[in-house]
Amino acid sequence: MDLHGWRRPLTNYQYWNGFPDARYGYGAMYAGFMGAIPSTVKMHERASVRVEMQVPFAVKGYLEGQYKSLFTMWETDVLPDRFERWVPHYDQIIVPCQHNVELFSRYHDNVVMVPLGVDQKVWYPVDREPNKRFRFHAGGSLWRRKGMDLVIEAFVKSGVDADLHLKVPPQAKDTPENLKLPPNVYIQRNFLPFHEVFQWYGLADCFLAPSRGEGFGLMPLQAMAMGIPTIITATSGQAEYAHIATTVIPHTSRRSDFVGNWDEADMDSLVQAIRDHYANRDKYEIQALANVPKVKEFSWAKAAKKLVSVLPEGEVLDGAAQFKPFACMMRITVNRNIDSTINTTTYKFRKGEEYVVREGVFEVLSNAGYIAGYKVEPL
Repeated sequence: MDLHGWRRPLTNYQYWNGFPDARYGYGAMYAGFMGAIPSTVKMHERASVRVEMQVPFAVKGYLEGQYKSLFTMWETDVLPDRFERWVPHYDQIIVPCQHNVELFSRYHDNVVMVPLGVDQKVWYPVDREPNKRFRFHAGGSLWRRKGMDLVIEAFVKSGVDADLHLKVPPQAKDTPENLKLPPNVYIQRNFLPFHEVFQWYGLADCFLAPSRGEGFGLMPLQAMAMGIPTIITATSGQAEYAHIATTVIPHTSRRSDFVGNWDEADMDSLVQAIRDHYANRDKYEIQALANVPKVKEFSWAKAAKKLVSVLPEGEVLDGAAQFKPFACMMRITVNRNIDSTINTTTYKFRKGEEYVVREGVFEVLSNAGYIAGYKVEPL
């Protein structure tokens, strides 16, 4: 303490880790947070608080004594089995929307919400010459969940004299092959450098995002930041910023392609919204530009500040703390005697007896119908 009785505050050490490629969803999230670290926080690999921005089963491990926080998300109303098995191993779950708070709270007792963001120094309105033909844009990493099939169907049904441009990256493995598209529908399947992505957005007269499910959904928010009229479904993550869209399409719950239910946009309403935006371009451009300041609610700076507020303050762990690999272990019983080799290891299981095995062994036995009972083994 100095002569004035003032003590310098301790540094808040954190370690935030995530997918390194910003072209992918989790990577864009990680890049956004890392670009907006508050000045009160210092990143250190041996910090006592570690945030992993990833699916729960992709995390490699933690240092002994680290506070284990997972920033993750899911798009339907039920978690997949692997999520359910791994989530309890973390001290804290952070999610980007209220839908995920309600979902993950069924599986963990410490779930908090931190919305994602958009950098308005990067995404902003640009002056341009009006398109000779009206352009609708849509895009996303998955064909069905992002509703690309709905976009094409509604666009064709609308009958408007316009073009539709879809941006689908190469990893979108559920994109149908050999699609028979009308001559006014175009698909961009390759990764683009950022300046070309920005130009692609800027050419849109209207952005379509009738997603069936989102952890958050950055693309429509980026379009809104550019003052582009945007049509969305207020599903899951997109519900957080639905008030900024020019039109919100009603939806109903439907069985998903994965587990549980997701939201299906009402086709008639989507068709009508496309016709309406086409017929009233000036009206919706004015509305979209007026909504741009509202996007500030979702800046990365605010997101990072919120993230810090929900985490414990960290310190640097001493050199004795060792890295502890993360592995999900299962306590199982089997319904018959089994002598089997799994992944080069020979196992002898006896009916009615308990065994602790790795998740991979559990999945092999489960797929073969040999599991009588199981529970996740605490780390």
